Amino acid sequence: MSDSSSRKPVKGSQRKNNSSVKDDLSELRSLLLAPEHVQLTKLQKRLDDPELHAEDISSVLPEAIRLRSTQDKKLTSVLTPTVEDILRTSVEKNPKTLVNVLFPVIGPAIRKAIAETFKRMLQSLNQTLEYSFSWQGLKWRIEALRTGKPFAEVVLLHSLLYRVEQVFLIHGQTGLMLQHVGADPTINEDADMISSMLKAIQDFAHDSFRLARGDSLETLQVGDLTVWIEKGPQALLAGAIRGNPPEDLRSTFAETLETIHLEQGRAIENFEGDTLVFEESRHHLEACLQAQYMAEKRKLSPFLWLVFGGLLIALGVSVFFPVRNHLRWKEYLEQLNTTEGIVVTATEKRDGKYHIYGLLDPLAGDPQAFVQETGLDPDKVVYRWEPYQALHPAFILQRSKQILNPPKTVSLKLEGDTLVAEGRADHQWILRSRQLVGAIPGIVQLREDQLIDRDLEAIGLVQESIGSQVVYFQSGGSDLSPQERAELGNVIGQIRELETLSRVAGMDFHVEIFGHTDRSGTKEVNRMVSQMRADKVKALLVANGISSERLTAIGVGASQSMPDKSTEGGRENERMVTFRVAIEGQFGRGPG
Repeated sequence: MSDSSSRKPVKGSQRKNNSSVKDDLSELRSLLLAPEHVQLTKLQKRLDDPELHAEDISSVLPEAIRLRSTQDKKLTSVLTPTVEDILRTSVEKNPKTLVNVLFPVIGPAIRKAIAETFKRMLQSLNQTLEYSFSWQGLKWRIEALRTGKPFAEVVLLHSLLYRVEQVFLIHGQTGLMLQHVGADPTINEDADMISSMLKAIQDFAHDSFRLARGDSLETLQVGDLTVWIEKGPQALLAGAIRGNPPEDLRSTFAETLETIHLEQGRAIENFEGDTLVFEESRHHLEACLQAQYMAEKRKLSPFLWLVFGGLLIALGVSVFFPVRNHLRWKEYLEQLNTTEGIVVTATEKRDGKYHIYGLLDPLAGDPQAFVQETGLDPDKVVYRWEPYQALHPAFILQRSKQILNPPKTVSLKLEGDTLVAEGRADHQWILRSRQLVGAIPGIVQLREDQLIDRDLEAIGLVQESIGSQVVYFQSGGSDLSPQERAELGNVIGQIRELETLSRVAGMDFHVEIFGHTDRSGTKEVNRMVSQMRADKVKALLVANGISSERLTAIGVGASQSMPDKSTEGGRENERMVTFRVAIEGQFGRGPG
C-alpha cells in the first residue's frame, strides 16, 4: 500500500513538467522563426494576389525584354504575329488614323530614294537682270515706251521662265484659308474668297465627274496663270504660278505640305477658326515663292577661249602620254610572252615604275634589250627574274654545244630527245661527251654511229703498220744485219708513236713478238732458234726505251711459217720475226 500511494504524486508532477517544456519550445520556436514566418506569409500573399504579381513583373519587364532581344530572335518571332494583328485591327477599324500618322514620313522617304537614283537635271538660276546698257535692254525699253508698260514688266515677260506669285494654305474640311503669302506684297486680294472658291471648285469637280475616293483636282489654268493644288490628309496647298513651272516644283509643294502636317497636324485637326496659330507655317509657304529667269547669253572673251584651248591641250597631253605608255607596255609584255625562254608570271605598276616577275632562261637573251624597241623608258622597268632552263629544241641544242664544246670537225643536231654527233673527234672528247650528255635537260641519249674516233683511227693505222713489219735473220742464228737493225728502228718509232696515242686516248696496248724459222732443222731446234730470235728483238726494243711489260717474245718455230717454202729463197724468208699489237685486252696467241 505504501508503495502504490507513493507513485501517484510522481506521475502528476511529470505531466506538469512536460507541459512546461512544450510551452518553452513554442516560445523558443516563435522567437527563432518569427521573421521567416512573416516573410513566407508575405511571399505567399504576393504570389496569390494577381495585382501584386503584375506589378512585380512590370518593374522588370523592360529590362527582361532588352536582355532577351540581345540573346536571340525568339522574342521577335513571338511578338510579330501579335503586332501584325494589332496593325491589321487598327487599319480595319480606322485606316485614316494610320494614314495621317505615316503621311509626313512616307513622302520624304520616297522622294529621297528617288533622288538617290535620278539626279535632277534642271537647276534654278537666280540672277540679277542688268540690261540697261545692253542692246537687248535698249530694245525692251523701246517696247515699254511703245506699249505703255513698265520696263520691269517687259523685262519680266521676256526673261521669266516661271514665278510662283501666291501660295494658299487651305483647311481641307471647311475650305477656310489658314495662311497666305504673295510674291508682290502690294497686291491685296481677298485671299479668303480665293480659298473658298478653290474648295468649291474641288467639290464641284469631285461631285460632277464622280471621281474616285481620294482623287482630287490638281491643276487649274486661268489665263496666263496656272494653279497647282497639292492635297494632304487635312489641308490643301495651292500655288498661283505664272509661266511654265518645272515638275520638280510639285515636289517642293508636297514637301512643304508634309512639313506643315508634321509640325502642326494637331492644330489643323482641331481647327475652329483661329488662324493665328498658323503664322508658324508662314516661312514654309514663303519658301514656295520661287522664280526662274532665262540666263543671259554672253559671248566668251578671247582670253576665255585661250584658257579653254589651253585646258583642252593640257587635257589631251595628260591623256595622250598615259595611253601611249600603256599601249607600249602592253606591246612589251606581248613581246616578252612570245619570246622563248621567258615566262612572265606577274606584273604591277608601283611608284611610277613597271615591275615584272617571272622565269628567265639565260639563253633567251636580255629582256631589257626589247625595251628600246617598244619605246619605253628602261629606267622605269624593274625585273624580278628567277633562272630556269627552257626545253625549246633550239635552247637544248645551244646548251648542248655550250656544255660539250665540240671541235670544229664535229657537228651536233637534235632529233627528238636524241643528240646526234657527226664528224671526227678525239677519243677523250667522245668519252667526256658520253658522261655529260645525261646531265643536259631534254636529252636522253647520244648517237655516235656517224662519229669517227680520230685517236682510235690513228691507233688502228699504227697497229696495222707495226703488224706489217718483218725483221729477217741469217740461217741458224739470231744476229741482225745492219739493214735489219735499221728496219727494227722503224718498229721502235711506231711503238713510241703508239704509246703517245694510247696515252692520249686513255687506252693501253701490248706488242707480241713472234720468232720464225725455216723447216730445215728439227722441231725442237727450230723452236729454240725462233725463241732466241724473238728474245733478241725484245732485248733490242727494251734497250731502245720500250717497256718490257708491253712486250712478249714468243718462239713459234717453223710450224706457222707464212712465206712460200718451195724454193730456197722461200726458206730464207722464213727466218724472221713478226709483230702483232693488241689494244685494251685484245691480246691473243701468236699466228697459227
